[in-house]
Amino acid sequence: MTHLHKFCFVVLTLLVLAPVATAVNAQTPPRKRAAQKSAGATVLFSPASGSPVTVGVTPSAIATADLNRDGSADFLAANKTGNSVSVRLGNSSGFTAASDVPVGTPVDIATGDVNQDGKLDFLVLGQSAAKVFVWLGDGAGAFTAGDSILIGLQPVSLALGDFNGDGKTDVIVLRSAGDFFVRLGDGAGGFPTSSSFGTGFPNASDITAADFDNDGDLDLFIVNTSNTLITIARNDGGSGFASQTNFQIGVGTNPNVVAAADINNDGAQDFLTVNTGNNTVAVFLGDATGGFLYGEVIPVGPGASDIKLADFNGDGNLDFLTANAGDNSATLGLGDGTGGFTTQPLTAGIAGQPDRLAVADVNNDGKLDFFINSPETNAVAVLQNGIVFDVTTF
Repeated sequence: MTHLHKFCFVVLTLLVLAPVATAVNAQTPPRKRAAQKSAGATVLFSPASGSPVTVGVTPSAIATADLNRDGSADFLAANKTGNSVSVRLGNSSGFTAASDVPVGTPVDIATGDVNQDGKLDFLVLGQSAAKVFVWLGDGAGAFTAGDSILIGLQPVSLALGDFNGDGKTDVIVLRSAGDFFVRLGDGAGGFPTSSSFGTGFPNASDITAADFDNDGDLDLFIVNTSNTLITIARNDGGSGFASQTNFQIGVGTNPNVVAAADINNDGAQDFLTVNTGNNTVAVFLGDATGGFLYGEVIPVGPGASDIKLADFNGDGNLDFLTANAGDNSATLGLGDGTGGFTTQPLTAGIAGQPDRLAVADVNNDGKLDFFINSPETNAVAVLQNGIVFDVTTF
């Protein structure tokens, strides 16, 4: 879940542990940091107006965008058991239910303008039909069915981007078997050109796109949960991904989701994994040539299942946020700009074993807020970014 689309102003003084990076190999796991207390700051989140927002049964993925072009953040919820996608349009008092779109067993969702008409569309993985369904937006928050793309059994994650450099949106779909399918867009809402690649490792769970070698092409980060690996597939410039490298996350980690961005401000893509097996976030720092160094392993909440990167405290450094299904919480990690993080737990307004996140500025105040699902209560909570003050952090 994740994915290309699936990425307040205050002065903070943060004390964090500086990461000690070592070369990546299967014998040298990331250095784990013990939970500690230090002087820092808390970004306080509170439920936004109208939160939680009722959606369909068992929301399993969330995507945010301005679907009706009114300047407010809207969201889509893929409801796995409800066989639908809920469209919810934001306004000053909360969110209005626009419509529910029928999709069989949706498990991932992403937005983009796939037909180049200036209006946002969305693509959703329908697991029961083994297809990607394209829904074309009218710019006012309504959608009509477009193309459907047969993928094969157990699709689990998708990524959108221009993978062949022709200026058109393409889609890549990962299956749990560990193979992935590249479908190149025609700019009219269709995806006629297809190729496929394997990683050699089953039990894949997530895919995201980023240019990790700084050659101008989008590459892929693929999570293999049971083998505790990240496979990085290098784009050859024409949407070929045969060149692959595997990175060991650590025995017992069971990585679930990967997020990629430049977290230490050196111009190279880094990546973080959220690890359900030991409730941690592992940090890997990129060298801009395709290599990565181990950073820290950071304890987060139990049942950690999803991760997003964004600047939540407005200091110019990327922070992380995890959804923790085990105790109905989220963990915020405030970044220091060198690859280190100071964490704080968030619990207000979160319930129902949350395992998916999305980020947007809901109230247009310049501060990033977040959406977190509640599968048990068929709702999505919207948490608004508020005041910041000095506290003890953990």
